[in-house]
Amino acid sequence: MGLRRNDTGNAVGKLQRGLLAWKAEALPEFGSDSDYGAETEFWVGEYQEAANLNTTQDFETLGVADPTTIAFILSNLSTGGGPEGPRGPVGPEGPRGVKGEIGPGITPGDELTVTVK
Repeated sequence: MGLRRNDTGNAVGKLQRGLLAWKAEALPEFGSDSDYGAETEFWVGEYQEAANLNTTQDFETLGVADPTTIAFILSNLSTGGGPEGPRGPVGPEGPRGVKGEIGPGITPGDELTVTVK
């Protein structure tokens, strides 16, 4: 399961906070409002390109947060970085220096609430 435009809820808010931890200038209009709109879609796409997560060059899925993208973005909450953050670049093996927890209070396997419109 992933997140995409028109989704709302705490999972979207956590994803947005991860984007803001990656780049403070991300989401300048709405910030972390728990609504996956055009602005969130754009910044998820920017992250995917920076982290080389859109390797298929599939522009229909660019900006859609699949489980891999979500894990990478949420890791910013605990590492304070991203593709070019203080822990170094990310790659297929995941963010360097991250073990166990992928965000404050978020661990692999946690269930997040998403409202799909």
